[in-house]
Amino acid sequence: MNTLVLILAILEVVLALFLIGTIIFQSGKSERLGSITGAADSLIGNKAKSTAWDERLSKITVFVSIAFLLNAFILSLLS
Repeated sequence: MNTLVLILAILEVVLALFLIGTIIFQSGKSERLGSITGAADSLIGNKAKSTAWDERLSKITVFVSIAFLLNAFILSLLS
């Protein structure tokens, strides 16, 4: 049982770091709505690509946060 708790604790730390990383790399909602950013993105031409990346990153964040919470719940039951 102690080995399982150790593995789940290590997984919890990895999930926490990954969750922090996915949250940090997301752009804010106000950044996409700003006139300066919108004008710059339209000049460069990668607004759709950036929006698709933000949506994908948002879905990854939701998945990782659910996995983090489930792992924390299982750890609390085993401890």
